[in-house]
Amino acid sequence: MSIADLTEASFLSANRISQQEWQASSVDWTTLHQIGLNHEANIEQLKETAEMYARIIQHCQYVHSVRWRVKDPQHLMEKIVRKTQPNTSTFKQKYVGINQTNYDSIVTDLIGVRALHLFKEDCLPVHDYLCQEWKNAEPPIYYVRNGDDKVFTELPSDVEVKIHCGISVITLCLWFTALKPYCFY
Repeated sequence: MSIADLTEASFLSANRISQQEWQASSVDWTTLHQIGLNHEANIEQLKETAEMYARIIQHCQYVHSVRWRVKDPQHLMEKIVRKTQPNTSTFKQKYVGINQTNYDSIVTDLIGVRALHLFKEDCLPVHDYLCQEWKNAEPPIYYVRNGDDKVFTELPSDVEVKIHCGISVITLCLWFTALKPYCFY
């Protein structure tokens, strides 16, 4: 469904947002709808940007494959509702006052790029390569299998390690979020 056709009631229902959660949020429907419309209008440009970043990252000899995605407009809108509910574990102060002209500088995962590599020891060269290309807007996240987290005691301090609960042939991946043209050195 196009964001233009989306009503407040259908949005809340489709995204399982209760009236209590909606009323607790500091964002109003007009603002949220405008953000969704703006983001939807930029999807193709964001896809082209994500593809460009993926091609650059693929040049790193330690990267096996690269996946990317652009955040779905309704998922963006739902995230904003979650992040603007004071007194909840998901509340983020930086989201207060979000609107259609500033959301793209507040939300850091409009584009997500995942670089996969085959060997654990390749994570540091991949990290170094990415840091030479861009400044990361948030700490990169390394997903590791349960038990592998002890291997990464020598990671740079700007890296966050999370345990991946699924079984995977690829042991690690790295998310660089909020990749925007102005992040280039």
